[in-house]
Amino acid sequence: EPIARQLGAEDGRAVLVGRTPAEFADKVVALHEDEQLWTAVREAGLAFVRTWNDPGRLRSDLASIMKGILSEARR
Repeated sequence: EPIARQLGAEDGRAVLVGRTPAEFADKVVALHEDEQLWTAVREAGLAFVRTWNDPGRLRSDLASIMKGILSEARR
């Protein structure tokens, strides 16, 4: 759960979060048995990855990080 939260992924949309081994197993089984759930999570997951791995966004984020590093180095 902490990793999903850090990534900004909402449980039940782009990911299914299992807080215990049994809950994780239940969610894996649900994905396997429920085609509608699988399709919804798959589509939301792909959209999430596309958003966070957009080349323009990555360039912008990297430029922002580098600016911060350079401004700290100049101090």
